[in-house]
Amino acid sequence: MQQAGAAFGRRIGQPDLAGLRSLPPETLIKEYGFSWQFYPVIDGFLVPEHPFRMLAAGNCARVPVMAGHNHDEGSLFPPIGNGTAAGLRKAVHQIYGSEAGRVLSLMQAEPGVTPTTMGRDVFGDLVFNWNSIVLAMMMARVSTSYAYRFDYRYAFPAVWGAKSATAAPPGYAFHGAEIGFVFKTQPIWSERQHEQEDLMRRMSGYWLNFARNGDPNGAGLPQWPSYRPGQRQLFRLDERPPELVPIENYDRLVLLGKAMDNRVLEQG
Repeated sequence: MQQAGAAFGRRIGQPDLAGLRSLPPETLIKEYGFSWQFYPVIDGFLVPEHPFRMLAAGNCARVPVMAGHNHDEGSLFPPIGNGTAAGLRKAVHQIYGSEAGRVLSLMQAEPGVTPTTMGRDVFGDLVFNWNSIVLAMMMARVSTSYAYRFDYRYAFPAVWGAKSATAAPPGYAFHGAEIGFVFKTQPIWSERQHEQEDLMRRMSGYWLNFARNGDPNGAGLPQWPSYRPGQRQLFRLDERPPELVPIENYDRLVLLGKAMDNRVLEQG
């Protein structure tokens, strides 16, 4: 990461940290563009210590939090391991270390899995699922948090455009599938018009209430309980009546936390 930062500084004519900090944000954004080159780093300046340690110590803004993920977060992304058994094993050992064997056993025990589906599940856990759940758990200790999982499998990816009018949806609660329901922009699939309109009404209501009041609950909406430490349940959002459901693949997510030396998920 330090080498990446130094290379970026040289490219824009500011080879040292003081020079980079002297530039206006607009310049940095323009020169940086959209890239995966940088990730957050603990620099003692902007990020004084690891965010999880800060949250655990209560050294954070004690504000309400809504945190969640979609059931099939990894389904639209290239699979970890590039869809091969050998690639998956190698990647899982790199990510999970000594827990890799147990992780592979858990995934292989599920029906109908392939290296591709398992690789996408690993991607979803690593990038989205574990983080959202742990954030909700940690914030519940110092404030109020609302933890959800979006399970609706009949949404259309926005990139489909006009195709949404004639094609059937992909059948996954993919990354970003909830957005059209929050903002009431989801293309309606005629076969499920009533349930989609109702889900948009409920979700837009929850999100608007949370934006206004820090609480998703309000008139005409099913009660959304705040997360309680130790409950290990998420508020399910789909065509069914919303309810608290157990964290799916909990054992697998615990192993990911162990690999990162973070035991929050085990504590609930």
